[in-house]
Amino acid sequence: MQPLIAVLMMSISLNNAGSVNGKYVNLLYTISMPEDKASYGAYCEWGYWAGDSYGTETGLKPGFWVYVYPNWYVWEKLSAENDVDTRAYVKDKYRVLLHVFSVPGDAGSYGQIYDYGFAECYSYAGHENLTPGYWVYVQPNWYVWAEVNENVFAGST
Repeated sequence: MQPLIAVLMMSISLNNAGSVNGKYVNLLYTISMPEDKASYGAYCEWGYWAGDSYGTETGLKPGFWVYVYPNWYVWEKLSAENDVDTRAYVKDKYRVLLHVFSVPGDAGSYGQIYDYGFAECYSYAGHENLTPGYWVYVQPNWYVWAEVNENVFAGST
């Protein structure tokens, strides 16, 4: 294999691994941390983290963190957020989508749309490894959000 082709193939492979094959979009940062292999292994999909500093990096935006030795890749959002039913935002009340999963049978309990609020739930209806967050049901899907959009509710009491 010619050197340029090998480098391009390695770059494509790392990008797919770093984005978890397209699960995350809008790369915010690439942070070199080869020493983290001892703690996280060669690959770790950490998920959403709102910390603003890591190692020597400061002023970081919240994002979805994926470690592919020797770098952390920090992504702005899930690619699924591009296809969200707009009602799931509850008039822009929520932001930073964590999970989307289908539970059609919940329509009997929650109707067409239901803002459940915060739930510290790690598994539901056969879906595992969930992150606690703000749950919204828009038939047939549950949407789990990381944050309340404070700008929407600023000044309300």
